[in-house]
Amino acid sequence: MFKKFYLVFPLLVLTSNFIMAEEKIKVVDLNLNLSKTGIYALMGGGIILLLAIIYWILQWRLLNSE
Repeated sequence: MFKKFYLVFPLLVLTSNFIMAEEKIKVVDLNLNLSKTGIYALMGGGIILLLAIIYWILQWRLLNSE
């Protein structure tokens, strides 16, 4: 069960990340007129990095608990 979860989790992270980024781009574009690629890079990179770190910590703790 855990192996299937590890395969699905990154896909869920990526899809939810893009949906969130697109919603926030519309708001930020109106206020700051920033380029879309810049916002994608900042938001996507930051969110993926945070989630990756959390994901690896959880995986490491699961492996050590056995």
